[in-house]
Amino acid sequence: VGSEMCIRDRDKAKKAAMEKEAKEVTKKINDIGTVTLDSKKAIEEARKAYDSMSKEAKPLVKNLKVLTDAEKAYDELKKKSDQAKGVENVINQIGEVTLDSEAAIAEARKQYDALPEDVRAMVTNGKTLTDAEASLANQQEEARLAEEARLAEEARLAEEARLAEEQEVEVPYEYEEPVIPPYE
Repeated sequence: VGSEMCIRDRDKAKKAAMEKEAKEVTKKINDIGTVTLDSKKAIEEARKAYDSMSKEAKPLVKNLKVLTDAEKAYDELKKKSDQAKGVENVINQIGEVTLDSEAAIAEARKQYDALPEDVRAMVTNGKTLTDAEASLANQQEEARLAEEARLAEEARLAEEARLAEEQEVEVPYEYEEPVIPPYE
């Protein structure tokens, strides 16, 4: 009877230790909360704690799905964040806007527009892109107006030159040879 009691006490102690461990792991999983890009450490700690549990204790953790869902959500969020960062880098490469920036701005716009809406919301420098587009449009308009002014000035100078040339041209007169009477 004494050894039986010892075995039961050992089993009770083991069961209590497993329940305590399961409770701690369950808490770590619950502490993950809403998954954000800052959740990586909490997710990894919860996963490590769960994986280090004994085979017998793991079934006592009733919120394992919360952990696996958090891992999937984090991976998806990280993927979206990486996509957003890629487009942010393309936008940053526009640099100072000049008339030569049109191709870089068009490429950045194309990549930004290709993102799903939820990923677009993660792009932190979208205003930089719209500002670059506005600056380019202003510069193009200024260049167009300057070209129009240059062409108008060119046309005015050509007209002035034509008028001056007209005034310089002498009107030709008809030359008549004198009539010489026959010599008698």
